[in-house]
Amino acid sequence: VAVELLRGLPLGGFCWQFVGHSLYGQRILIQVADFSGVYGVSFVAVTVNALLARLIHLTLTRKLRRRRTFFHAALGTIYTALLVLAAVAYGRYRLEETRPVAGPRISVVQGNIPLEIKECAKTFTWRQVLERRHHVFDKHRRLTLGLLDVTDDMVVWPETTVSYLEGEKYGREDYSAHARKRVREVRRKIGRPFLLGSVKLVRGIGEDAEYNAAYYFPTADGPFEVYLKIHLVPFGEYVPFRSVGWIKA
Repeated sequence: VAVELLRGLPLGGFCWQFVGHSLYGQRILIQVADFSGVYGVSFVAVTVNALLARLIHLTLTRKLRRRRTFFHAALGTIYTALLVLAAVAYGRYRLEETRPVAGPRISVVQGNIPLEIKECAKTFTWRQVLERRHHVFDKHRRLTLGLLDVTDDMVVWPETTVSYLEGEKYGREDYSAHARKRVREVRRKIGRPFLLGSVKLVRGIGEDAEYNAAYYFPTADGPFEVYLKIHLVPFGEYVPFRSVGWIKA
């Protein structure tokens, strides 16, 4: 568990494939994550498996017959049993406390865009970049317009579906304004709250900054809200030490 904690620190963290993730299907046991995170779930799993491994080792080596060793093994068994019982009791309490109620109906639009279509290399021309962006937008727009007869409360588009709703300008053409106009047209057609993923470009005095952003439009023409992701995934969303000259990205 300590190693998992350390893995979450360098370069933004590598918080995947933890021991606790293997218990995702055990709803009662994983409720402790609401105050301990996945680390608490990992601690329970590691404690149980460490006890089993220890008991098997002591049995095979016949050390369990020693009074002192047996006493320590008994203490470990009691401690582990109490830990699991506490986790189960808390899990049952949380699940019974939170009764599911009818919530909003959400239409999730997933265009299943190939990665090579979404990626725009620096060697691409501006026309090639536009073609790829329009392809992604048009596919999600077409799928969304097919939901006009569906009774729902909100429409959601995936991460980075629309590039640069704010901040991007190429020469005389303001792409961001054009993208906002197209999004506004979709908002007016669906007539319900709209959430989509985008990339926001913030111009700086030195180097420009790009953010993985979520835009929420509660109405067709009114103001919108923006959330910028602050914990980026290494390599997938940013390249560590990219400023070093010989590192290519």
